Amino acid sequence: MYNVLLVDDEPLILSGIKFLLDWEKNDCRVANTARNGQDALEKIRAEQPEIVICDINMPTFNGIDLLCTVSKEYPHIVFIMLTNLQDFDLAQAALRHKAVDYILKSQLEAETLEKCLSLAKAESDNRLHLAQKVRGNRYENQSVTQQMQDLFMHATKDSAESINSDCTKLLQQPYCAAYILMDYTSVPGYAQLSLSDIQERFAWQKEMCEKLVRNHFRTYSLFEPDAMCESLVLLCWEVDVNSLQEKMTYFYQKLCAASAKITQATPCVLATTAFQGDHQLSACRTQLTFLRDYFYSTDNAEPLLFTSSCTPLHFQPLGLTGISGKLAYELHSKNIAGCETIFNRAIHQIKTVPHERSRGVWLCGELYGTACEVLQQVINANQLSPYFQNCENAYSQIDRLRTRSQAADWLAHLQTLCCNALLQLSLSRNDFIEKTKQYISQHIYERILLADIADYVCISPSYLSSLFKKMHQKNLVDYINEQKMIEACKMIQKNNLRIYEICYKLGYENPYYFSKIFKRFVGKTPTEYQSHLRKTQDDVTPPKGEF
Repeated sequence: MYNVLLVDDEPLILSGIKFLLDWEKNDCRVANTARNGQDALEKIRAEQPEIVICDINMPTFNGIDLLCTVSKEYPHIVFIMLTNLQDFDLAQAALRHKAVDYILKSQLEAETLEKCLSLAKAESDNRLHLAQKVRGNRYENQSVTQQMQDLFMHATKDSAESINSDCTKLLQQPYCAAYILMDYTSVPGYAQLSLSDIQERFAWQKEMCEKLVRNHFRTYSLFEPDAMCESLVLLCWEVDVNSLQEKMTYFYQKLCAASAKITQATPCVLATTAFQGDHQLSACRTQLTFLRDYFYSTDNAEPLLFTSSCTPLHFQPLGLTGISGKLAYELHSKNIAGCETIFNRAIHQIKTVPHERSRGVWLCGELYGTACEVLQQVINANQLSPYFQNCENAYSQIDRLRTRSQAADWLAHLQTLCCNALLQLSLSRNDFIEKTKQYISQHIYERILLADIADYVCISPSYLSSLFKKMHQKNLVDYINEQKMIEACKMIQKNNLRIYEICYKLGYENPYYFSKIFKRFVGKTPTEYQSHLRKTQDDVTPPKGEF
C-alpha cells in the first residue's frame, strides 16, 4: 500500500481528488492532506509518504519549491504535479526537477489520475531500491554520527535492511531527540535585523550549543533540520533513561546563561522521551513534531518542555477560508474599517483555536503576501513603506514565529501597517485631486493620458481613477474632455482658428471624434455653436449643455 499526500490550497480541489477514485483498488491510501507548501513539508518530514500529489502554484511556498526541497531531503518520494494551462512553464520545470508527471486541473479525471499513479508507484519502487543501495554505500564512508543523523531525518519506514550494523547496535540502546529553538525577539533592535544578521547570530548559537552538548552528552549529533536559522535538532543515543531529564535540564540552564551573554537570543528546548530500536525512529520524529506544535499552540508553555508534561491536543482548522481574497477586496476599496475587521477576525482565531504551527505560519504569509500585492498596486513605490517592498526579511520573521501569541502579535503589527498606509492615502486624497486638476490645466493643449497624470501625482492609475470618481461623481476622462470643450468654446469665440485646427490644437487626432465629444458636452456641434455665436454676437456664453 502506497501512502499518498494531497497538497492544494483550494479545499474543493482537495476534496475532489480525495473522492475521485477508489484508492484501495489502486493499492494506495490518502494518508493526509495539506493546504500549503510549508504544511506539506512538515507532514512529509513526519509521515514520509511514497507519493505526493501537489498543486504547482500556491502562495508563499509553491509546488516547485516544495518539490526541490523534498527531492534533496527525500529523493525516493515521487511527485505528481497539478497545474493550470497558464502554469505550463512551471509544469515543465517540475519535470526537470524529477516530478514523475503533471495533470491539468481541467482534465482531472479518474482514468488520468490512475495512469499517473501507476507511473508514480513504479517510480517509487525504483527510487526506494536505488536509495537503499546508495544509502548502504554512503554509510561505508560516513562516521557513525553522520549515519545516525541521516537515519533520523531521511531513512524511510521500510529501510531497516539498509541500516549499517553499527547503527543498528546503537539504536538498540535508548536514544532521544530535542528541538532547540532560538527566539530572537529579545535581541535589541530585532525588527531591524536583516536575514544576514540572523544567520550570523545563528552560526554563533550553533557553535555555542555544540560546545555545551559535548559537555553533557557522550554520543550525539547536532544539526539543522532546515534553512530557517531558528532551530537545531539534537539526537542523543546510549542515554541513561533515569538521568535523561536531569541532564537535559542542566544543559538547558547552561545554554540560557551562555546565550544571554553571547547572542542575546532566548533558547527553548523541547525534548522527547527515550526510544529504543530502529523501528521507533519514525515515532521519535513524530513526537518531536508534536512537541513543536504543542509549544506553538499552548499559551505560556515552558521554554524547557518534556513530552511527559504535555497533555493531548486536538488541533482544529482556523475557519478562515477565503480570508486573503476578502482582505484584497477591502484594501482595493481603501476600506480601513473593513481591513481592521478582517485582521481582528484572524487574530481572534489564532488566539482561540488550537491549531498546528504550519497553519498559523501559512496564514501570516498569505495575508502579508496579499497586502504586498495590493498596496504595491494602489500606492506609488516612493510612498510605500519598504516593509511591503523588501519581502525577504518579513517572510524570514514569519518562518521564525515560535508561538501563536507571536503569530497574533505579528498579525496585529501587519494590521497597523496596512491601516496606516490606507490612512495616509485618505489624508492625501484632496492633494491628489488638486494636483490632478493642475496637471490637466497645464497640459490642456496636449493629449492627456491617465498614466501620465498618475505618475505626476504619484499614485496608481486605477486608484486615481476611482478616487476622482468618488469625489466628483464623474469619470476622470469625462472631466478631461469637459475641460477641453470649455477651452474649445473659448477658442471658437475668438474666431481666429478653424474647427479642425482647434481639434488638433487640443490634442484630438480625429475631427469627427472631436465633434461628437463637443456635442455631448455643449449640446451642439462645433459648427452649430460657431453659427450660433455669429447670430448672437452679444451673447458669448456657451449654450447650456452638460457643463
